[in-house]
Amino acid sequence: MVTISNKVVLVTGANRGIGAATVKEMLKAGAAKVYATARDPKALPSFDDARVVPLALDITSDTSVAAAAAAAPDVDILVNNAGTLAFGNYADSDWSTIEDDMRTNYFGTLRVLRAFTPQFVARRSGTIANVSSVVGLSAIPLMAGYSA
Repeated sequence: MVTISNKVVLVTGANRGIGAATVKEMLKAGAAKVYATARDPKALPSFDDARVVPLALDITSDTSVAAAAAAAPDVDILVNNAGTLAFGNYADSDWSTIEDDMRTNYFGTLRVLRAFTPQFVARRSGTIANVSSVVGLSAIPLMAGYSA
């Protein structure tokens, strides 16, 4: 079991849903600091807690991910939550929407992992939680890219 108390947490996709709820739960569990990330930090909800540090992070951008890793060198726990879901079937969906899902959900998550893992290795400490979906276990109609 991972201890949250006094740890520094970074949550991707913290602007709504599971990401915003994760930030709140980390605060309740006693995190020392929570980097709440979103492409546009203005889109983040008001968490009303001084321990929350809003941080711009577009996981599809090498530059943005590198900047976030440099701005948050003290992360103990990385929560990869950011993701997209474009509805449509594989046969006639616009190719770019399926690529966008893959660019974000797969390559974006990998990009963040590669940016933060060296910090964890250097400190010989760190925890990574990748938020996923049961939809990734089987093909679901109209969720072709998301189910890949």
